Amino acid sequence: MTNTDSLDPAALSLISSHLAAQATNSIYTLPSPAHLSILITMLVHPETTDTPLRRQCAQLLSRVLDVASPRAAKLDEVWTFTRKRKRRADTSDEEEDLIELEAQSLFVSTEGVWEVIEWAFYKGDGGWVDILNHIVRLLRNDFDECRASISTSQG
Repeated sequence: MTNTDSLDPAALSLISSHLAAQATNSIYTLPSPAHLSILITMLVHPETTDTPLRRQCAQLLSRVLDVASPRAAKLDEVWTFTRKRKRRADTSDEEEDLIELEAQSLFVSTEGVWEVIEWAFYKGDGGWVDILNHIVRLLRNDFDECRASISTSQG
């Protein structure tokens, strides 16, 4: 994310408003793990922490946890640390854009959650609060989901 001019705040607002629908029978389309990893990266990236984009990303990530469990949102895939993928010769422009986005994710440039947290403290200019809130909420929701599934299987 070397250029925040290409980031569209309206797109984040649209996704956030979609997830904020109050109807009880709403069907939500969750962002893909690749997009969620970029949103998490934007919480602490030096080019986005002092912009309204950081707050929008935090709100969107919070709303994802409001409407879906961590497993349903595939956050286990998001919080997987990998090395950069190589481009295939037969990739479409859309796939190539996604690969480019993924290449700039924290989850590609760091080796684990503690390195993400360290990076957030030293480079995030305040974004560390948002990422720690996200991590704590993610862990709490996952724990509650596991506890509920154990209770129903034993009961």
